Amino acid sequence: MLVCLGPNPAVDRTALVEALEPNEILRPIEVVVLPGGKALCAARAARALGVPVGVGLIVGGHAGRWLVEASEREGLGPLAVESGVETRTTYVVVDRRARQIAVYEPSAAVSPAVFEAFLGMVASRLLPTASWVIAAGSLPTGIAPDGFGAIVEECRRAGRPCLVDTSGDALRVAVAARPTVVKVSLPEAEAAGFGGSAREAAEAIAAAGAALAVVTDGERGAVATDGRRLWRVVPPRIRVVCAIGSGDAFAAGLVVALSRGRAVEEALAWGAAAGAANALTLGAGRLALADHEAQLGRVRVTELPSWRTVARAGQRGARSEDQGG
Repeated sequence: MLVCLGPNPAVDRTALVEALEPNEILRPIEVVVLPGGKALCAARAARALGVPVGVGLIVGGHAGRWLVEASEREGLGPLAVESGVETRTTYVVVDRRARQIAVYEPSAAVSPAVFEAFLGMVASRLLPTASWVIAAGSLPTGIAPDGFGAIVEECRRAGRPCLVDTSGDALRVAVAARPTVVKVSLPEAEAAGFGGSAREAAEAIAAAGAALAVVTDGERGAVATDGRRLWRVVPPRIRVVCAIGSGDAFAAGLVVALSRGRAVEEALAWGAAAGAANALTLGAGRLALADHEAQLGRVRVTELPSWRTVARAGQRGARSEDQGG
């Protein structure tokens, strides 16, 4: 089972309108309300790809009760710790041209004791059944940045491979805990101090502790490295409906493929295809299996020369010159 951990979930409300116009009343053509946050979106996408999932959450209030009930109806297998504060809501408005506005409420403050209870639930009830773990999203207000690092350490103790998708100080701490995979967007990498291009950020994250680092960069695709090999991922060109959740779907596709023993190159293609399939519909983490299969053959994954390869080539050239002299 794939376990997805989201300590700061949200009720996601996504509205499709004809056109985003300032100072105008916008009347939705369609509204989708889903249990949200990165972990739940990844779980939704993974389930669409045919993998049984379970999710671990921190929730509270009426919104939290709804979120757990709705997750159960979707077959996401939620287990939750009660926070004592109302779960937040996120709002996305997207128009026919795929322009979007996203408003993410901050969470109310959660006590460290609640997070400790969450870690205890993860260790005792979720990790024993997990084949892989995705730990994703933000940390609730009041929880120190080492929260995701603590999750990675629990996974390591249990011998479970773990993908992390977060940002800022939480990402830096999590990378230092040496997760199996880090999958982040370029802005998320930059917010954690892993700046530069997607390639530079991926190489920096791998050097800092991740066994595999993947940095996505919107329509430009992604770059990934395991510290020895380097890959560029070029996604298919599609007509985007809503790109919200595509990064979470990428993480799900990547982990689903890795859990099935696929090579890294194929797993990266699975991730990119899942991200593209998500962008074809409204609602984060939603995708059709047929869309994923259709996009999979259109993804290009190529290996690039890494700095290590270049260095080795330079050393061979220097030795040849010495021998020839």
